Amino acid sequence: AMQDSGAGSAMREDGGDGDVAELDDGDDEGPMSGARAAAHVVSALGTLTKGFTALSAAHVAPLLEQALEAALVAVEGFGESDELRAKTLMFLHRMVECLGERVLAFLGSAVRRLLPGADPRSVHEVVTFVNQVVVKFKGRAAHEVNGVLGTITKALFDAIGPQLPRAQPPGSPPVSEEARERALMLRYYYSFVHGLAHNGLTGVFVSEANRGDVDQFLSVILQGVVDAPDAQMQRQCIMVMQKLVECWAGDGGSAAGEAAGPGAGDGAGAAPVGRMPGFAQFALSRVAPAYVQALVHPYLNLKDASSLALLEALAAAQQSLHQVLGAPYAAFLQSTALPALGCSPELAASFLQHVAAAPPPSGRPTGFRDFLRDFAANYQSSRQQQY
Repeated sequence: AMQDSGAGSAMREDGGDGDVAELDDGDDEGPMSGARAAAHVVSALGTLTKGFTALSAAHVAPLLEQALEAALVAVEGFGESDELRAKTLMFLHRMVECLGERVLAFLGSAVRRLLPGADPRSVHEVVTFVNQVVVKFKGRAAHEVNGVLGTITKALFDAIGPQLPRAQPPGSPPVSEEARERALMLRYYYSFVHGLAHNGLTGVFVSEANRGDVDQFLSVILQGVVDAPDAQMQRQCIMVMQKLVECWAGDGGSAAGEAAGPGAGDGAGAAPVGRMPGFAQFALSRVAPAYVQALVHPYLNLKDASSLALLEALAAAQQSLHQVLGAPYAAFLQSTALPALGCSPELAASFLQHVAAAPPPSGRPTGFRDFLRDFAANYQSSRQQQY
C-alpha cells in the first residue's frame, strides 16, 4: 500500500542516485522541485506511521528501513533543501518508535547526511534525535554513538569557533546575532554530552576512537562549570562533571548502568568503563577548585531564579566529590580553598559538615544548597565592601 501511494522509488532496495533523480520532474525549478516531491513523500510516510509501534510495525519493518534509507539518500542528493531535511528528521523520530533498536543501524548515516550545510535549528534537531536514541536505548547504543560523537562535536565546534562563549556581567548589553548563535551551539553541545553522561555512555568519551579529544572535552566542561554563558548551561556542566567523577574516579560506572565488559560498545574498545587511572587526582586538582570558583564567581546572579537550581547542582556535586575522594577533598577545602576565601574556622567547619553529610533520600541537598546561597551572598557582600 505504501509503494502504491507514490513512495515506490523511495522504497526501492538499491537506494542509489537513481532514486533521487526520479524525484526531479524536470521542470524549470530543477532539483528543488524534486526536493519538494521527496519531502512530500517522506512527510506522508511519517504521517502514515504515527499509528505504529515497534510491535505493530514489525511486519512492515523491512519496508520502513528501505524508506528511511531512501530518505537519507535524498537528503544527501538535495543537500540545500531545508524542507526535506526537516521532514526526514521528523521521520527519523518516528522510526525510533517504529523500528526499535533496528533504527540504530541508521544513526551514523543520518548524522553524516543531515549535518553538512545544516542551519542552527537543523543542528539542534539532529542533536535532539541522537539524544532521543540515547535516552531510549542507553548502553545498547554505545557502538553507534561512539561512531558519531566526533562528527557531532566537530560540527558544533566549527560553528562555535576557537573561543568559547562565557558568562557576561549582569546588565551587559545584548550580544550580537553571531555571538548569540555561537552560544546556542554551545548549549546544544552541553545538552548532548549531558544526555550521554546520564544514560550510561561516559565510556564513549574515552573510547579508542575518541580518546584523542578527551582533554579538550574535559577542558570545555570545566570552563562551563565555572563560567558558562547562563545558569542552565553551567548547571548541565556541573552535572556532567559529577557523573564523570562518579564513573571514572569512584564506583559509579556499574551503578549507573554503564555499558561494560566484553561486547560493550564496539569490539575495538568503544566504551571502556570503570576507574580511569589518574582521574581521582584530576578531580582533586582541577574539578574541586572549579566548584569553588563557580560558587564565588563575580557574575553569579543570586537574584536570578535559576541560581537556586544551579546551587543545588553544585551542592550535590560537592557531596558526591567528597564521597569519592574523602579526606583529600576535605583537606583541600580546609587548608587551601576556604582560607583563601577568608573563611573563619567556624564557617569552614560548617562548610565541611555540609559537604560530608550523606545525600538525603530525595537526592536533593536543599539544606546545603541554602547554605551555599548564604555563603555566596556573604562573599559577594564582603567583596563589595572592599571596593
